[in-house]
Amino acid sequence: FSPNGSLIAYIPNIENTGVYVMRLDGSGRRKIFSGAAFGTAWDWKRGVVYTSGGPGFETERTTVDIVAIYNADKEGISESEISYKILTKEDNNAFPSPSPDGKYVVFRSGRTGHKNLYIMDAEEGEEGGLWQLTEGPWTDTMCSWSPDGEWI
Repeated sequence: FSPNGSLIAYIPNIENTGVYVMRLDGSGRRKIFSGAAFGTAWDWKRGVVYTSGGPGFETERTTVDIVAIYNADKEGISESEISYKILTKEDNNAFPSPSPDGKYVVFRSGRTGHKNLYIMDAEEGEEGGLWQLTEGPWTDTMCSWSPDGEWI
């Protein structure tokens, strides 16, 4: 849901590419991001939509980026007026979850050959700071924050 609760960000189906938004009644559907995407989350504090940009269900060697999509909650603007920023470097990064205060994004990355959890700066991405949370030969994925931001 968008910060004001009036819009939903979604990916239509596994064959269709792109991220869309629409009103709660199903009207006003529009594309906000082209290309393969999955694992979408809305930052309620900053109004940014985060998504995994790339093919799903691939190996750790497949490049998938965490993408921040800006202005997605602005009514009446076209896809060309929406801006986005790739926050991660080339690796397999997916399932972003923004912190309640909008400062960080936790996500799953296969950069070490295993799918572990990392936190990065929400505005600058990896350039603003990157911290590895888990390590090991298992898959940690699809995480989320507690409402107070104390737990993942």
